[in-house]
Amino acid sequence: MPFSSKISSVFLVSLILAVVFFALPTKAAELYFESNEVVYELTEANLVTLKLNTENQLTNAVAATIYFNPELIEVTDLDSTTSIINYWVQEAVVDNSKGSISFQGIILNPAFNGESGEILSFSFKTKKVGSAFFEANNLMILAHDGQGTSLPASAVSKTLTINEAPVALMTREPLSVSTYEVADLTMSTNKPTGIIKQILQFIEDLFIA
Repeated sequence: MPFSSKISSVFLVSLILAVVFFALPTKAAELYFESNEVVYELTEANLVTLKLNTENQLTNAVAATIYFNPELIEVTDLDSTTSIINYWVQEAVVDNSKGSISFQGIILNPAFNGESGEILSFSFKTKKVGSAFFEANNLMILAHDGQGTSLPASAVSKTLTINEAPVALMTREPLSVSTYEVADLTMSTNKPTGIIKQILQFIEDLFIA
């Protein structure tokens, strides 16, 4: 085979491999919610954590808006002390009237690559019976490539059920009578009092007379 033909063949194979490689779908980085329960009681206090799965991609910036049902849920506290974000462009802000939490943050060197990066935790209490949700929208996840490339991003919403708190049944303690009370009662029934004592005295006087 002529040398030029070999070069053409190598180039063609390289071109085909490049096309196949770039045609492969890139997995989207994913935001998801983590909590221990899916069923909650009315007025119960709870905790949910928003986490990041980068799908094996170095990431250095995350932004999103979390939406929830304001008529069913009230967010009472935000906590970012254990977050992978160490510089907040916009601190997390909650708006209970609109049902939203928004934030923008940067992960300074080293960037993050992992399946369970904690972004933000928030406490909430349930206000009303029903089916509630948390979902993240307006996503922006940037690659750590020196160019701020926006990565494909998705989010998994969380649905939760709020039920009435069970009614506690009141139990009555069994009545107890002490030994002393029984003894007092017995003695009191053996002692004639009042009119009975007078009648007995009258009968006794008749016989004596």
